[in-house]
Amino acid sequence: MILSFHPIYVGDQNRLCAGREPDADDLAAVKRAQAVILPQGCSQSLYEMARQNCEHVFPNYDLRFKYPGKVGQIELFEAYHVAHPATKVIETSTEMNVGALDLAAIGYPLVCKRDWGGEGFTVFWIEDQTALETTLLMISSESAGPEKVLLQKAVPENRGRVMRVVCTGKFFKAYWRMASDPDEKIVHLEEGGRVDDHQLDPHLLLLAENSARQFCTATGINLVGIDFLFDFSTPEPRPLIIELNYFFGRRGLGGSSAYYAVLTREIRDWCRRRV
Repeated sequence: MILSFHPIYVGDQNRLCAGREPDADDLAAVKRAQAVILPQGCSQSLYEMARQNCEHVFPNYDLRFKYPGKVGQIELFEAYHVAHPATKVIETSTEMNVGALDLAAIGYPLVCKRDWGGEGFTVFWIEDQTALETTLLMISSESAGPEKVLLQKAVPENRGRVMRVVCTGKFFKAYWRMASDPDEKIVHLEEGGRVDDHQLDPHLLLLAENSARQFCTATGINLVGIDFLFDFSTPEPRPLIIELNYFFGRRGLGGSSAYYAVLTREIRDWCRRRV
């Protein structure tokens, strides 16, 4: 019996757990199931219930919850020896002495990231120490207490592009997310940014897709959007992983209908291989 908690995928039995904690009836259904299909935004409590009581669970979110947030992702990249920009994790404080931070491996300009948020809205391009002090003070003023922040080596020559590779089961799709101005350093899709429909630099699309496949094979992650940067100042730019997105937009995949068609197909294929 295939049990689905996903509102789109129809299993032999279907339940919804949105907006509530899983209960005893959910647990009983999970224990009867041969496989459990979870929604993309499932809670940690529902995921752990499924993993502890059923052998086959889709998607595989083991590392999402083991390495939470952007800080956790850096720990994940380091644990699996994945090429990524040099990063230092700090904790904000109104008394912080920015000048005393050891940024030798990062330097200026750098990228400052809060531990949460997406689509570039909690990512800041920092040119110098003054800008970093101003940004960290702003973050401290908005936080109820100390907040972990990432300081990451910048890739200035990125042509205003970020490569997104979406993994859905065994299906991979790579595309560029582009700033409205190629001189912009941070891509914000909701502020004039766009998805490239012309498949610029197809050899780099293939390179990032292969890197994503290797990463997902090594980690077992099978539903995620992976962001890469390329440094175009080098003769042969290589993909540098910068972020994982367990929630991602569907514009670059052809819209929600196209995405759900792929997702449904991949879940069916996953079920055939396991049940």
